[in-house]
Amino acid sequence: MQEVSEQEVSIHDYLRILYKGRWIIVISFLAVVISTVFFTLRATPIYEAKTTILIETGKTGAAIPLFEAPGFTRRETMINNQVQILKSRTIAELVLNELRKLSGSQTFAIFKTDLGRPWSREDALKTLEESIKVTPIRDTDIVEIKCQAPSPEEAVAIANTFAHVYYQQRLQMSREEISETRRFIEDQLAKVREELRASEEALRDFKQKEKVVALPDETKALVEQLADFEALYNEAETDLGSSQTRLNYLRKQLREQQKDLPEKIAMVSSPLIQNFRGEIAKLEGKYANYIAQGISEDNEKVVAIKNRIQEIKNKLKEETRKLLSEKLAPENPLLFSQALVDKILTLEVEVEASSAKASALKRIVDQYAEKLQALPEKSLELARL
Repeated sequence: MQEVSEQEVSIHDYLRILYKGRWIIVISFLAVVISTVFFTLRATPIYEAKTTILIETGKTGAAIPLFEAPGFTRRETMINNQVQILKSRTIAELVLNELRKLSGSQTFAIFKTDLGRPWSREDALKTLEESIKVTPIRDTDIVEIKCQAPSPEEAVAIANTFAHVYYQQRLQMSREEISETRRFIEDQLAKVREELRASEEALRDFKQKEKVVALPDETKALVEQLADFEALYNEAETDLGSSQTRLNYLRKQLREQQKDLPEKIAMVSSPLIQNFRGEIAKLEGKYANYIAQGISEDNEKVVAIKNRIQEIKNKLKEETRKLLSEKLAPENPLLFSQALVDKILTLEVEVEASSAKASALKRIVDQYAEKLQALPEKSLELARL
């Protein structure tokens, strides 16, 4: 039987080993400390600046989103859409252009080049995109933009410029939509002025030629009624044209994002949708008839019809949204501009209603025009003027 001898290792043995390698340990420790201090002092400092943007997500209680998706609410979808826009290359290019205009921007690291290497716009864009971080703040409608740069001035400038460019883009879109409508109205005003000028000249010439001073009272009343309804008809036509102009502009904007979507929205229909459209047309006709009878806008019947028209408009919009959601529900809701689609749906309903109203008023105008045909020739010609 063999005996295994055990040798105990004491703490003194460990200390003796450490003592023998003391210089290696000290030198290694000093090397690490010196290297750390050296690279820390030599490293370029990084500063961070941040700013926030309030995203307009619509009023509380607004209509539900067009495309439903698990885990996404209307607010979250719209905010995420804006986050993607802020991260887009388009915004980065605009920010880069604005930064170059700033006084002292030539000192920014983003515009500096390596020795012997020319400045590259692509490199600057890449650096710019990597320097920012865009994140939505939980349970709010606020998006936070953080920017890192070698100097505090550059970090602040980039963060603020991103916010400024985003705001200007949103403002520009709203201005373009309003400008389209304004141009349409200005064109209509120019036509009306020209027609009015021509009518005044024709009336003056006719009175001088035929020696007719005024119309009989009965004829005058008929002409005034016709003029009132023509004014209502022209107003309805202007509203229709204005809504159609805005609708065309928004369709163009949506088409730039999704080529076929505007046409698909316009083609959405069902028996219920057709029924709503028909009911709106009937109600607008009834409303026009009440006005033709001289009933005031404040009358209970007129108010009830106007409320009913608005109710049917809302139902038509919701039914269109529902049907479109069933037919075109996308895999990724972020591919679609919820706000843009909602505006288009609203304007399409307004166009339908304005068209029905204009048609109803046109029928009344035609009826009064027929009554004028029974007037004597001179009175008829004067009335037409």
